[in-house]
Amino acid sequence: MNCREQENPGPPGRGIFYYRGAARVLLQRYKFDGIKSLSGIIAEEIFRDLTAEEKQSLIVPVPSGRKSCRRNGWGHMEQVTARLKDRGLEVCPHLLVRSAGKEQKKLDRKAREANSRSVFHYTGKKTRKSIVLLDDIRTTGASIRAASAAIEAGGSSVMVWIVFALD
Repeated sequence: MNCREQENPGPPGRGIFYYRGAARVLLQRYKFDGIKSLSGIIAEEIFRDLTAEEKQSLIVPVPSGRKSCRRNGWGHMEQVTARLKDRGLEVCPHLLVRSAGKEQKKLDRKAREANSRSVFHYTGKKTRKSIVLLDDIRTTGASIRAASAAIEAGGSSVMVWIVFALD
């Protein structure tokens, strides 16, 4: 059973594309080959997918891991969020921080859940605005659930999560 067939406790959410074909190539070139200019394409697709209500919300990316940022020299979702800010959306790229943890892509479902539970921390003050949580890809949903839980524990509310691709 893959993640699309499993329950997703937590806030509602959706993916724009499935992680195959052109969407897969685009994400791989962006994240692993470091082609930062592709952030504009990803941001544009996310912007087009947002409802009018979601465009009035606070946009918060799921932060990249420190190891990933050091290796790549940048946080990929923070870059996408910056492009959304250029489009006039209210963004808060540092509302969540990610502490040290293992890289999710190397872990199975159970290990991803355990790893994610304690790595996200809410840094902001409580906001009355609804939050749209953004990530690049959802495989098991562990990162999204953990990031949502950290935001909720901080007293704010996640309206919806949106990912560029579902795997």
